[in-house]
Amino acid sequence: MEMRLPDSNGGVPFAGMGWVTLSLIAAGWQGLDRQVMHNTVKAMQQTMLKTTNGIAWMPTDGWPDGTVSNEIIGKGMAWEMDFARTENDYTRIKQILDLIKIVNAPKPVYMEGGWLDGNGHKQSEKLSSADLGAMTNAVWKTKDAGNGEQCTWWCWAMARLRVECGLTAEPIR
Repeated sequence: MEMRLPDSNGGVPFAGMGWVTLSLIAAGWQGLDRQVMHNTVKAMQQTMLKTTNGIAWMPTDGWPDGTVSNEIIGKGMAWEMDFARTENDYTRIKQILDLIKIVNAPKPVYMEGGWLDGNGHKQSEKLSSADLGAMTNAVWKTKDAGNGEQCTWWCWAMARLRVECGLTAEPIR
C-alpha cells in the first residue's frame, strides 16, 4: 500500500499507485533493494504511463480500475527522470523533457503541476482509456507556476543528468 487517503479515521487504504511511490528516489533510495525500486517503477510505467496526441506522460495517480488522474506533478516528474537516469533509460528521459517543453511553454517557471484539458474534462478528474482515446484536441495546462520545492527537485534532477552526460551541473548562462 502506498498511502492512506484521509477520512478522519486513520485513513482509507489507497489501492492504486502514484507519484508518492517515487518519493523514495528523493529520500536516497540507494539503501533499498534496487530490484524492488526497478520493479515498482516498471509497474507504474506498465499500468499508468499514457500517450496522448503523441506525448507520453505519467499521471499523478492510477486506480485499480484502470482510471488515471489527468494531472502531472513537477517533483514526481523530476524524481522519475532521475530514476530513468540511473537505469540509462534515455527514451523515458526524452519523453519527460518533451512533455516539460509543452507544459511549460507558456510560463517561464517550472510548473508545480499541470493537467490534460479537453473534451469536457477539467482539472482533477479521473480518466478512462476511452476518455483518453477521445481527447484528440486536448491541451496541457499549468495549474500552478511552481514554487521553490518543485524547482529545486527539477534543478537537482537536471544537474545530475547533466553531470552524467559530461556537462557542468549548472548550465552556462
